[in-house]
Amino acid sequence: MRGLLGRRYLNAGEALLLRPASAIHTAFMNFSIDALFLDRDGVVLHIAHDLAPWRAAAKRGAATVLELSAGFARARGIEPGEKLRFISPRDVARPANEPDLPPRYESQTESTDSADPRTRIGMALAFSIPVPEGR
Repeated sequence: MRGLLGRRYLNAGEALLLRPASAIHTAFMNFSIDALFLDRDGVVLHIAHDLAPWRAAAKRGAATVLELSAGFARARGIEPGEKLRFISPRDVARPANEPDLPPRYESQTESTDSADPRTRIGMALAFSIPVPEGR
């Protein structure tokens, strides 16, 4: 329930994923954020850019809200209609002693080729957004 309250800033590359959520507020926060409102499939429905403290934002139909450092969405060129896919950092970083074998499943490839050209393969976000195991 605490979210980003009490923090002085959000480190570059950090984010907070709120699920389920279709509305947020920045009451009692000390800094601005970008808020990405996503549907159940990870498609960006709306972006609240540079949402200042003591403001609120909502998007009907959103299932998830991704809170990022202010300016992050513009810097990465994220736009409504794009699909974000979240992957575990463990899946991105291969241990040094693990052999370099070809992927066993199509989902293990890092190709940007996708059936839907609006899909973002999570490398830009995945390295910096820790996903707890078992969720």
